[in-house]
Amino acid sequence: MDYTKLKFALYARKSTEDKKKQVQSIPDQKRIMKERAKSLGVHIKQKAIFSEEKSAKTPGIRDEFNRLIADIKDGKYNAIICWQLNRLARNPQESGILQQLLQDEVLKCIVTNDKTYLPSDNAVLFSVESGISNQFVRDLMVNVRRGMHSKAEKGWLPGVPACGYLNDRENSTIIIDEERFALIRQMWDYMLTGMYTVPQIARIADKDWGLRTKVRGERGGKPLAVSTVYAMFQNPFYKGYLRYGGKVHKGLHTPMVTPE
Repeated sequence: MDYTKLKFALYARKSTEDKKKQVQSIPDQKRIMKERAKSLGVHIKQKAIFSEEKSAKTPGIRDEFNRLIADIKDGKYNAIICWQLNRLARNPQESGILQQLLQDEVLKCIVTNDKTYLPSDNAVLFSVESGISNQFVRDLMVNVRRGMHSKAEKGWLPGVPACGYLNDRENSTIIIDEERFALIRQMWDYMLTGMYTVPQIARIADKDWGLRTKVRGERGGKPLAVSTVYAMFQNPFYKGYLRYGGKVHKGLHTPMVTPE
């Protein structure tokens, strides 16, 4: 095949939920696939590069992928180069779209780091490889859920703990947030006097104490909303229990208040 006669687009993707576990980051994918294209005698123009940080397990949610498919159908491109087939699709619907474009020869080829998919290839093989990617996602979800339920049953809350606590990632436990624990405990003291409303307590924590939520990435660093404070006073986590998967488990973290 003379790849120089094809109109190539480069697609790179990494999932938002596994930022620290990607085999190749987006810049690495672009660099490697540009080198791969160069070895085929192909130059990838900047406008032909599509990249995004979104999961491919749910169809229809990737703007750049949707734009790529639309451009292929419009005839702007007839070939794709990407790191692996699972970068393009990890669900049956979008895998089917790619396979149909190949079979109709609207898409002349899909070039990956170690393989090339052509319209003349056995459709079963493409389906099998796409199915493997989809099944990997399904198995991963099952295993993650099983692990999270197991962690909850052992007394540790999966995910982000209540305000006043932090995840100790090194030991996979939950520890006291030295910056906020005492302030949250003081909010409980105010509530238990019966002399303050929840909005009043939220306002005191914000204006008088300067309490702000923990900064996590692009989120946090803000006062506690009144609705959050209402939920806080109903959260069994503060008395040493945790809700997960529709059940309440005895937690191993340090309680802030007694059940009484």
